Amino acid sequence: MLDPSERRLVVQTTDAYASARRFDLGFFAPMTISRLDVFEVAGTAPPRRLFKEDDSYGYQAGAFSPSGDRMAVIRAKGRETELGVVDLATGRAVWTGLTPVFNQHGRTLQWRNDGQVIAAVRDPSAAAWFPGVAWQAQQRLTEKWASTAAGGVGVSLMGSGRFLGQHDRSPPGGLVVVDAATGAHRPLAEGDFIDLEVSGDGEQVAALAAGEDIQPDPKRLARTNEPNRRYRLSIVDLATQIAWSPRPTWDVALGLLSWSSRDELLVYAKADAEAASGGGYWTFAPRSRAIRSVAMPGLKPALSFVGGGMPVAHGGWIGGAPLVLAEDSASPSRADWFALLPVGSTNLSKDVPGGAGRLRSVGATAITVEQAGQLWRLAGGRGAELLGPASTALSPGAPEGERVLAADQQTLMPDVATSHPAAGERQVVVGSTSRVVASIRTSDHWVETLVLRDGGSARDLITVNADRAEIDFARLRPVHSRGPSGEALTSWLLLPSNPGPGPTPLVVIPYPGDVFGDDPTTLPPPASGAFPDPETIVGAGFAVLLPSLPIPPNAEPAEGVAAQILQVVDAIDDPQIDIRRPALWGHSFGGYGVLVAATQSPRFAAVVSAAPLPDLITAYQQTALYPRVIPDAGYPIAAGAGWAETGQARMGAPAWDDPQGYLRNSPYFQVKAITAPVLLVTSDLDGDPVGARAMFNALYRLGKDAVILDYFGEGHVLFSPGNLRDVYERTFAFLRQTLSRPPQSVSPASLPTPAPRPPGRPPA
Repeated sequence: MLDPSERRLVVQTTDAYASARRFDLGFFAPMTISRLDVFEVAGTAPPRRLFKEDDSYGYQAGAFSPSGDRMAVIRAKGRETELGVVDLATGRAVWTGLTPVFNQHGRTLQWRNDGQVIAAVRDPSAAAWFPGVAWQAQQRLTEKWASTAAGGVGVSLMGSGRFLGQHDRSPPGGLVVVDAATGAHRPLAEGDFIDLEVSGDGEQVAALAAGEDIQPDPKRLARTNEPNRRYRLSIVDLATQIAWSPRPTWDVALGLLSWSSRDELLVYAKADAEAASGGGYWTFAPRSRAIRSVAMPGLKPALSFVGGGMPVAHGGWIGGAPLVLAEDSASPSRADWFALLPVGSTNLSKDVPGGAGRLRSVGATAITVEQAGQLWRLAGGRGAELLGPASTALSPGAPEGERVLAADQQTLMPDVATSHPAAGERQVVVGSTSRVVASIRTSDHWVETLVLRDGGSARDLITVNADRAEIDFARLRPVHSRGPSGEALTSWLLLPSNPGPGPTPLVVIPYPGDVFGDDPTTLPPPASGAFPDPETIVGAGFAVLLPSLPIPPNAEPAEGVAAQILQVVDAIDDPQIDIRRPALWGHSFGGYGVLVAATQSPRFAAVVSAAPLPDLITAYQQTALYPRVIPDAGYPIAAGAGWAETGQARMGAPAWDDPQGYLRNSPYFQVKAITAPVLLVTSDLDGDPVGARAMFNALYRLGKDAVILDYFGEGHVLFSPGNLRDVYERTFAFLRQTLSRPPQSVSPASLPTPAPRPPGRPPA
């Protein structure tokens, strides 16, 4: 991150993953082992490590103060996080004792001026999906067990319909203003705030809080990522601390809280009873308490549904006029950026091929958008100017304190200059004048070096993962085939650098819907956290195929899965690869896919299915511990129902409306057709820990070859290094035994128990 004065670059790195002190934080474990270094842009001074005196914490970079002299930081130790402010020149920090809200929905921290920070905070005991509820679920369950054992009460309550909202409540969070010099703070408002935006004059703050529970509308199909609570808007006067709720019963869409230079707030809102698409853009002026509907004659707001269901509005202000993403009634299939002027609307993106694109920056007279990998500058009356490839970085913004929303990142800032990256480098920061540029150079062996350019000079700042230079990575080879509609496809074969004698056994990792390009750099890099990890499997002596598996329009989820996989397998033209009896290994929807394929063909020699949902009906029977023992964190029923109806399963109807379709596409009900040995992997904290067990029970009942690995204290993916080593070692043993000989029974006792490993760092 480059500070606003462009004097300093703050670099965040993490220690080795296995050095974390605990792993029940899920994806947030690395935050406990992250480090911050400060590099002076001018000169060649060595970096300064912030907080080197206490590395028992991990440190996360936050937003810079307007001058760039200070930066908000978050430190983490175990399950605890704390907000602080650090002076970048001296390294002196003040800590507030406040637990910050992480910004998965928007901005949760913003500088009012150089001396004050506005932040959304929460009670440290409150249930939260982020930084994770895995440990909370275990703790709550243990407490309920203990209470029952002592003769007390161990119960959770969750209501529906007229009883909606009847469940345990966490202590509320709040909105606070923090003194950057002392860390002292005072409350502004109470609530579960998830997004905030300070007005341009620093006198008002608009904030969204999660409100009442909602459940999917029974009259329409559910979406996977539908909100389970309303989002209510408050505007707080920072001088008087008086809060104004312009429309208390309106639900405000995520993604858009934008102040004009006249301190009018632009939002997208709807009445509670309306569908997400039934709302409109509104402006609120807190000083006059004026509420105005934004006129859009001939235009319809174009919402995104991020993550498969979260409604997100897009817009801002340009030259004092509202800027919105909308569809013109004359061309309803295309969304464009419109400036809504008093004399009518102006289509800014009409000359951009393919439509509006993603908003990357907003200035006083122009906006910058990304479309099809290219950056465009759009100004009314001047047409569209092509700037260059979208890899160009636009913002020095920090990860905490920016308006970021899932897969739809958007940074609002003045007009920006652009710079083209050097060959083999990926830009991560470009200064406002393009003089200061930071890039990451990645070697063929995935060693990463941060490069800083200041004018014409360049210097390497820091290199990470240098030991990867000693690793023999897989050899990549494209595999060309045809898809179900006759389209040309490219899949990728990964081969051991030093294959053993005889044909190399083949492991296929299918994920229905994945389609790879002709450029191998688009593949996930090694050690990216993917499971199963292709490089790890190749390192064990197997060849790995990543097949492109497009989903034909209107096809059922189980339709033709095995045929598609085998068509790619048969396109491998290499006598050293054993394509006669390949193995399948899938996780999640891939775990479902490999079970489906196993019911459709006897050719597969072995099947490894991790975290599958083999019975689609059970999407409505989610038994995860999270909502059962922590109902105050929300009830994500749409995650299962939406997955089945409109998500990856795309059944197009609830189970009770099409039971035969659900049975037809569930490998659980086709289990008698499976001939391959099956290894199932499940975890007790997964959203559906029962599916894999039910599949094993069916195989067991039929006397078929099967093994199940049941991990405890883990969720949908495994995080403990010990469990990760264990699952790979046991799976490799299973594959070697099943791929090296004709089909036979493989008992759990025949799988090796990994040798004990030296203990890691003690738990916090």
